[in-house]
Amino acid sequence: LTNAGKTRVYGAEIALDAMPTDTVFLQAKAGWLDAKFREFLLNPANAASSLAGNRTASSPELTLAAIARYDIPLGAYTLGVQADGSY
Repeated sequence: LTNAGKTRVYGAEIALDAMPTDTVFLQAKAGWLDAKFREFLLNPANAASSLAGNRTASSPELTLAAIARYDIPLGAYTLGVQADGSY
């Protein structure tokens, strides 16, 4: 493990929820992330070991997610059928 000298992180996220009927729920989300190393030398004695400008680990540039749920009333209970996915 080693510490980066500096990083820069910008991002935004948007979410949309909708219930077009009492039994249908829809949700969509999107996120954008710009996370990069500003200063990062793996070996301070070697300038060629710089990782500046590379993306940080576990920080995808684009994320997407969606959910669709259908609720089926069964007397005092409700059965929900749901599909979801993410990228």
